[in-house]
Amino acid sequence: YSQVQSTVLEGISHLEMQQISIKRLDNCYALVITSDKHMIKTRDYFVNHKSDIEKHEER
Repeated sequence: YSQVQSTVLEGISHLEMQQISIKRLDNCYALVITSDKHMIKTRDYFVNHKSDIEKHEER
């Protein structure tokens, strides 16, 4: 654990020296929520499309 922690802290200091941001975006959670909404919409589309195909095959 200690070795990993020291390595991470060393990596963070290297990134800060190169002026690379390591902070999360302010809206990162909003992006996740948007993705979830999109996935639900996509899943619903395919579920409905599958039932339409099955109905057509029954004819």
